[in-house]
Amino acid sequence: MAVNQRLRALLTISDLDIVTCYPESIPPDIAGRARVRSLPLSRCQSSAALKTLLFTAEITFWSFIQRLLRRRYEVVYTIQDTS
Repeated sequence: MAVNQRLRALLTISDLDIVTCYPESIPPDIAGRARVRSLPLSRCQSSAALKTLLFTAEITFWSFIQRLLRRRYEVVYTIQDTS
């Protein structure tokens, strides 16, 4: 719940890209105003440990591509929930 409140607050100050393994967990009011992205390898894994490992690799690659494209973000907020 606290994460969703923070995302709503961030939406008031900036455009928002959300990169997640669980796009369906983003509330509709946030998803409707943000760009929700889900990376394919981690999304299709059922093992939490493997999902975390793949997501780490995918997000590193995604971030590298963003830098090559010269996309800069004013704010980067990260959270990893492994529960």
